[in-house]
Amino acid sequence: RDLKRKNEDLTTKNARLAQCNDNLSQRLKGQIRDLKRKNEDLTNENVQLARCNDNLNQRLKGEIQDLKRKNEDLTNENVELAQCNDNLRQSHLTAMLEERANIQRETKRRKL
Repeated sequence: RDLKRKNEDLTTKNARLAQCNDNLSQRLKGQIRDLKRKNEDLTNENVQLARCNDNLNQRLKGEIQDLKRKNEDLTNENVELAQCNDNLRQSHLTAMLEERANIQRETKRRKL
């Protein structure tokens, strides 16, 4: 009789454990499914972000090239303007010297 009751208790306990195992298995399968779905979503998001990064990098490279070209153009323009300034200074200096020479000649002529 004791063995029969003990056997029934163990059978009941085994049935409860089997149910617990089944419940746990179902819950874990659900979590695994959710994690796989989330992993897939994150993978897709990473692909989109990588594409965005590539597009942004290409655009920035283009902008950098444009800025380098513009910088080179401005540098060339500055060189030209500096040359013009030098030429104007030289012309002005020459004109001043000519004016001074004319004044000196005029002064000399008047003294004679």
